[in-house]
Amino acid sequence: MAYENEESFLQYLPPALWEHEEAPKDFLRRFLRIFQRLFYDLESRVDDLPKLFNASSTPAAFLPYLAAWAALYIDEDWSEWQTRNVLRHIGELYRQRGTLEGLRSYLRLYVGSFVDVEELPPDDEDNIHGFKVIMQFPGYNHPELRRKARQVIALLDREKPAHTFYNLSIQHPTLQIGVHSTIGVDTILGTTTTT
Repeated sequence: MAYENEESFLQYLPPALWEHEEAPKDFLRRFLRIFQRLFYDLESRVDDLPKLFNASSTPAAFLPYLAAWAALYIDEDWSEWQTRNVLRHIGELYRQRGTLEGLRSYLRLYVGSFVDVEELPPDDEDNIHGFKVIMQFPGYNHPELRRKARQVIALLDREKPAHTFYNLSIQHPTLQIGVHSTIGVDTILGTTTTT
């Protein structure tokens, strides 16, 4: 350990306390070693403090605290990778917050690159602030698809501007020969869009 190679704290005491007799000097050296070890342990923790504020290097147990300091809501279903990924980019996301580009960036960080956000053209006075979220999943795993859809809906409800509405379109392949081949069980004929 680092403190074993360091000089004793005895050198910081007035020489009158340890200069003349050998026994008190040895006692003081051993007594001060307790505080010296505490000091060096604390000093090494302080040296490692910047690692706690880095989303890439912080321990997994510290991620919820780091997210709380960044005012980031972590969904209980998020993986450690998703949490670290969003925390790494939280500054960029906050600068774009409330914009379509910000929402697109957030969803792409969270879901992956198979996401697009498009502004809807205004239909009438009531439909002037809408957007459409299109998500494409490469595989068809119904439970996973439903779980992801719930997470994305919760994220959209939390992050979208209050005066807007959205349509969510989740697209996935419906027929893959050799992968999904039982019609009606794990294969759907045609293109399916879950809205």
